[in-house]
Amino acid sequence: MSKSSQAYRMFSESKSPTDVAIALNMREHEVTQLNKESWTLKQLYDLNSIYLETRGDLGSFVKLYNLSKAPGLNSEHVIRILKLADDDLLRLEGRYYNFKSEETSLEAKKESLIRIIQDYDNQLTL
Repeated sequence: MSKSSQAYRMFSESKSPTDVAIALNMREHEVTQLNKESWTLKQLYDLNSIYLETRGDLGSFVKLYNLSKAPGLNSEHVIRILKLADDDLLRLEGRYYNFKSEETSLEAKKESLIRIIQDYDNQLTL
């Protein structure tokens, strides 16, 4: 059996690329190529296209997946949350920055009032 066939079998058995590389004594670029080919063979076209579009950086997808699994959300929940976030995100960001600006202004006023109170206290003790 060829190395590519052995690799495809191992990927179908959910072996990691590292496991395949070690077992078949293959280089990373060969295993990566065979892994992508196995996705196509398994008709995982969407995953393959996302992989190509992100140039292999699937970290954000994995993080989103893990975050959604922790509280028991399913894919429909995540889709609804993202749609809501997309609709309101710009509005919420604007409000956030307004609140941050207002907070800074209030902090400055607070410091000013503290100095005034300290001045009055100093005058009363004289």
